[in-house]
Amino acid sequence: PRVVFEAYSVLVKVCMDGDKQYRIGKNKNGCEALVGSLKFHLHSAKVVLEGLRLGVNLVFPQLRPPYGIDGWAHIMNQNLLGKFGAIPLFVEAMKRHQGNADIQSTGIRALSNLVYNHSSNSLLAVERQAVEAV
Repeated sequence: PRVVFEAYSVLVKVCMDGDKQYRIGKNKNGCEALVGSLKFHLHSAKVVLEGLRLGVNLVFPQLRPPYGIDGWAHIMNQNLLGKFGAIPLFVEAMKRHQGNADIQSTGIRALSNLVYNHSSNSLLAVERQAVEAV
C-alpha cells in the first residue's frame, strides 16, 4: 500500500497541469492504473483518500494547448474512468469508509467531477445509485 500511496501522491501534484493531466490519464494509462490498483487497496483509508484525490485531479476541468473544444484535458479522462468502472468503485470506497469525513468529501468531489458535463457518466451514476449511496 505504501508504494501505491506514494504513486498517487506524486500523480495528484503532476495532474495540476492540464497537459500532464491529459497525458497521464490517456497516454500513460493513469486512469486504468487508478481503478485497477484502488480495487486492491479499498481496505486502506490512507490509500483510498489519495486515490480519490487523484481521481479528482484527473477529471478536474482545465484547459491545455491547443485551446478550444479539444483543449479540455479532463474529457478523455472522464471517458476512461467511466469506462473502467471508477463510479461504482468510488462509491464502494466511500461506503467502506463511511466514518471518514475526508474520504466522503473527496469522494463527492471525485464523483461530481466525473459527471460534470458528461451525459454517459451522469447516466451511469444514476444507474449505480451513486447519489443514494453518498
